[in-house]
Amino acid sequence: MTVRTRVVAKIAVCAVASALLLSAVVRAQQRNAGAAPVPVLTAQDYLDIQQLVSSYPYGLDGNTDNGASYANLFAPGAVFGRPRTEGRDNLAALANREPHGAHYVRHFITNHVIDPAPGGAVGKEYAVIIDIGENGNPGRIFLGGRYDDEYVKTPQGWKFKSRTFTPSRVDVPGAAAAPQSLTSQDRADIQDLSARYARALGTCAAEEYADLFAPDTGYFASNIRGEVAGRDRLIALVRSERQCIAPAPSANGGAAASPAAPRPVPTVVIAVSSNAVTGRADLGANVGQYDDEYVKTPRGWRFKSRTVMTSQELKAGLTVQDVRAIRRLSGTDPGQFDDVYVAGADGVKRFRASGVALGLSADGVTGRAYLRNNGGHYEDVYMKTSDGSWHFKSRVLVTDDAAGSAAPSSTGTAR
Repeated sequence: MTVRTRVVAKIAVCAVASALLLSAVVRAQQRNAGAAPVPVLTAQDYLDIQQLVSSYPYGLDGNTDNGASYANLFAPGAVFGRPRTEGRDNLAALANREPHGAHYVRHFITNHVIDPAPGGAVGKEYAVIIDIGENGNPGRIFLGGRYDDEYVKTPQGWKFKSRTFTPSRVDVPGAAAAPQSLTSQDRADIQDLSARYARALGTCAAEEYADLFAPDTGYFASNIRGEVAGRDRLIALVRSERQCIAPAPSANGGAAASPAAPRPVPTVVIAVSSNAVTGRADLGANVGQYDDEYVKTPRGWRFKSRTVMTSQELKAGLTVQDVRAIRRLSGTDPGQFDDVYVAGADGVKRFRASGVALGLSADGVTGRAYLRNNGGHYEDVYMKTSDGSWHFKSRVLVTDDAAGSAAPSSTGTAR
């Protein structure tokens, strides 16, 4: 091969390589053409978002304007995810339900990380909620966890598009705190908590029932009800119970449902672990059991969670840890799902479920959850792997018709 031939060959190879590179760049641009652009945040943007997050505890703890300062931190249509709260009036009401005052201090937020994201920015922070002792009473850490945020820039500046609180969990064996200890009075108070639960639920005392749970984060869970957190949802749950709905006359003129009455009080077997106070109450071989977590608040012992494990779930080998893992997998924590309300025989729509409703089938554990803004619903099947973790066996997005034919059609029971 002559020198001239070698030079021509090299030029040809370079031309081909350049053409391939140009083609790859064009294809990449075409793929990204439909993607939402990620903005470039300026130094001022970072400072403004930090100021927004720093203002959050002042609007919540230092609330002196009927919740207005707290609500102003959120953009129109924004959502606080746990308990799911949407709308300016509802956000202000959420702030008003929390302990507050001009000199009150409770929420401490640290370790703020901000990243640009399509449509604005996202962030995360650690949060510690401390009840500072007053009048000689000792202080205590009430709760710890993290916030996950979405931020959007509005004509009024940066605002929360969403904020979700997730309580801290210990997932690494041996990493938990030292064991707690309970006095005999603590144990008596927890038993009394369970007795008040049975009375409030059986007699339809909805507000009293909601007050038995830790504010904001305490929740009731069952397969058909999902995970019900927040005072308003807990009240709605009780009001949707069969005994709490005015019965329609039956064919023979009698009542169609049992009247409201206090329920039997099961004895709670209390256990103290390295990071929690838990309890279990037997509801009978054909019913199942309660699995509880308790937390001591300034108003006394409250449910951190109460979960119904049905006899069918227990026979299938499921534990309360399994159902919690499934709910985290399916997306309950970020608050992406809508509450389900169903019309009864009287035409009144009542609360049915929140988040993911679980079931059992020949395929295994199933789930159904309705997306916000009429976005359809997921039909899930979950599987447990050999290492004990849960994964999706399948997830199908179903677009619901206007009549809502896929919605549940009957009222459940909280037990």
